[in-house]
Amino acid sequence: AYAEQAGGRLEDVPALVDVFNGREGATPILDARSLHTQLARLGIDPQVVGNDLQIALAGREVAQVLLPERTLGVRLRFPDDIRYSAEALARSPIAYGPRALPLGQVVAFTRPLAPAVLRRDGLRSAVLMTASTRSGDLGGAEAAVREALRGIPVPPSAQIEIGGQAASARAARGELIAVALTAVVLVLLILILQLHSLRYAAVVLIGALRSTVGGLLGLAATGIALDVSSMTGLILLVGLVVKNGILLLENAQHQLADGHDLQTALIAAARRRLRPILMTTAATLAGLAPLALGLGAGAELQRPLALAVIGGLTLATLVTLVVTPGLTALFAGRYTPASEGSSRS
Repeated sequence: AYAEQAGGRLEDVPALVDVFNGREGATPILDARSLHTQLARLGIDPQVVGNDLQIALAGREVAQVLLPERTLGVRLRFPDDIRYSAEALARSPIAYGPRALPLGQVVAFTRPLAPAVLRRDGLRSAVLMTASTRSGDLGGAEAAVREALRGIPVPPSAQIEIGGQAASARAARGELIAVALTAVVLVLLILILQLHSLRYAAVVLIGALRSTVGGLLGLAATGIALDVSSMTGLILLVGLVVKNGILLLENAQHQLADGHDLQTALIAAARRRLRPILMTTAATLAGLAPLALGLGAGAELQRPLALAVIGGLTLATLVTLVVTPGLTALFAGRYTPASEGSSRS
């Protein structure tokens, strides 16, 4: 009953298509309930009635026939035209002591409709409702499902679980968050070893994290949801952008070692590393272009990753050449304005 009511609600959710409420048809069953008041008045034990019904419907082996090659059991039960008819069962006489009573006087027979398939999940009865997303946004569809089911009272001792691809996506997002944090820590350690400065390493890492904004903007512009593939692209983007920051600041450190002030060193490093940064970025964008356009077999699966990287790298070029030098001058605390440098000279 809950599944039918919930299925009606979910059919009105715009984010879902092909909603199935889990009811795979219905089949009539025979429901027999003892009339306790009548049994007490007649002085009949309910267990005796149950045993008689068991024999009448399912039968009981009362003898065996010995054949030359095997033994056959003889089962005693009512004929099928009585077993499958509630009215015929109610008219059937069954003896109780010296009396014979119609079974319908002590048992109420009904033929309700029951589910044609009974499913279990972890030894619990379960109804499996299914639906597909219209746009592929599992997170938005899951939120819409929870909102639609909020006003329906859950039956006692029952619980609602959203599984399938939505559950897999939740688990994957949790794992990707752990991977992203681990990647940031490892990248920071590598930057410290490469640049020999925590401040410079922090500058490069901050610039790399800022470039993920470009990846998110690229996904938003193309209407692609933030899924596992696109999140993987954002993690990959951090490593690609860090490489550009290393190229810039390592050259700036060489300029500082030659006696240049920080401003001159940063400008010279940006000019010297402009071509390598642009060339590596252009080569990466060209390699990802077929995936971003969805060309080739299976390209649609990796299209979110490609778009996230392309959007991030496009912004990362500006971040590396403009934001990173500015943050370096700010964090280093040794920025010398151009006018002051001219007066000194």
